[in-house]
Amino acid sequence: MKEILIVFTPFLVSIILIPLTIFISKKFKILDHPGDRKVHKISKPLLGGLGITIGFFVGILLMNKFGLINFSSKYHIFMIGLGIMFFVGLLDDIFNLKPWIKLFAQIGAAVLFVSLGEISTVHLPFRIIAYIITFGWIIGITNSFNLLDNMDGLSSGISIICAGVFALLYMQTKQYELMFLCLIFLSAQLGFLIFNFYPAKIFMGDTGSLFTGYFFATISIMGSYVEFSRLSRLPVLIPVLVLTVPIFDTVSVIFIRLKKGLSIFKGDKNHFSHRLVELGMSHKQAVVFIYIVTFGTAVSAMFLPSINLLQAGLLFLQIIIFLLIIITLMIVGKNSNQNNGE
Repeated sequence: MKEILIVFTPFLVSIILIPLTIFISKKFKILDHPGDRKVHKISKPLLGGLGITIGFFVGILLMNKFGLINFSSKYHIFMIGLGIMFFVGLLDDIFNLKPWIKLFAQIGAAVLFVSLGEISTVHLPFRIIAYIITFGWIIGITNSFNLLDNMDGLSSGISIICAGVFALLYMQTKQYELMFLCLIFLSAQLGFLIFNFYPAKIFMGDTGSLFTGYFFATISIMGSYVEFSRLSRLPVLIPVLVLTVPIFDTVSVIFIRLKKGLSIFKGDKNHFSHRLVELGMSHKQAVVFIYIVTFGTAVSAMFLPSINLLQAGLLFLQIIIFLLIIITLMIVGKNSNQNNGE
């Protein structure tokens, strides 16, 4: 019964707080306005991340109350980093901070996690290499969900799928603290998605997207995968498989921007979701299609610890095929856009 209470409460908190944050956003004019690089036609309230964050931390308090989490230094650092991302995202939604300020905060949170946290999934000969990879992973994944938040319901829906897969993985390996953290995060996101799915009544803003990105960047490397595997060190790639779609979207958008000589911090409509709309899909259809692709790639990670080397090779081939389909659709979308003279 207590487990149900812990998992359900963040959803309830989020679904209660979101209407309040809509009111606050409108009252103080904390809005995301339409523009050339935006798909919405009217100004939408920001600060949806408030409901997600508060719901999540209420879940953690309940975990502590019922003795389901041991607040080691790892979790203290984890929550401090989440707090930093939340605070910086909130300031950005209100005051529109410069990109370098947000990047500086991300670097600080990443350095804190790397220098004082526990890195259990990166098994490399030299510890410094593990630190560098972990640092880059945290910065990259944090920004990937920030970039992914470009269409109603997209980032929150993908977050729910990825959190669900991580929860199942941690349940399989009996890492129950991490499993519950994923479940309460999923629960808080689900409460928000009710208001964020197309047509969205509110956006999560940087308050939510930076918080979400940092959550996945750290929760994905706080667990252990390798010791439960028949494949030696291959399961270290499980986080990459689960987060394939956010990673691919980020890499492809950065590549396109650099190819065009544009700043990587400048928003545009070169995301996979935008290309699907250019192909003729509706907003809702594009988002649901990406949900399906995300599930297809993420759920593959669940098999990695229990299959042999040949089967693992076929699994990675499947992921590559998924990505080739995405690339093909992006190219077709671009050509369709050019042929229409846009």
